[in-house]
Amino acid sequence: MNKPTKSSAKNATVLIVDDNQENRLLLSSQLSMEGYKIIQAGGGQEGIEQAKAKNPDIILLDVMMPDINGFEVCKTLKQDTNSFTHLIPIIMVTALRETQYRIEGIEAGADEFLSRPHVREELLVRVRTLIRLKRARVHLEEERNRFQLLYNISGAINTQLDLGSMITTIIKQTQAA
Repeated sequence: MNKPTKSSAKNATVLIVDDNQENRLLLSSQLSMEGYKIIQAGGGQEGIEQAKAKNPDIILLDVMMPDINGFEVCKTLKQDTNSFTHLIPIIMVTALRETQYRIEGIEAGADEFLSRPHVREELLVRVRTLIRLKRARVHLEEERNRFQLLYNISGAINTQLDLGSMITTIIKQTQAA
């Protein structure tokens, strides 16, 4: 089995959002043993604030919480295109097993849905895979921004140049030569 190496996990931060301290402790112990940095939030609003402040690589999100449920937290983070939170992968970790809740989670923007009790190895594989996917998305976004900048610069240069007179000069000098 391919386990995440400590070096691949050491720079990855996981935000665990769950109102149940025992659930947070279980997930954090399983992930910290693999080298992941852990941030915890005890409710939905705190989870949103932590996500915006700390920019985690992935979020493990409970559904049933008293202040804001996980579906609303997920929607809030995924719809915020003014910040980076829309790029953070979210795994909904919940005791809810019915298909309707999985559909609601996916519609809210969740990337994965894990039912409790979860299998540790499955959790680790999903976390590792989604972190790799997030890093690839971020890299693509950076490249897109670089290309957009180059396009804007070339457009600005083209508007500053009088191509007609430049071509006429080149033709005259070529004929004179």
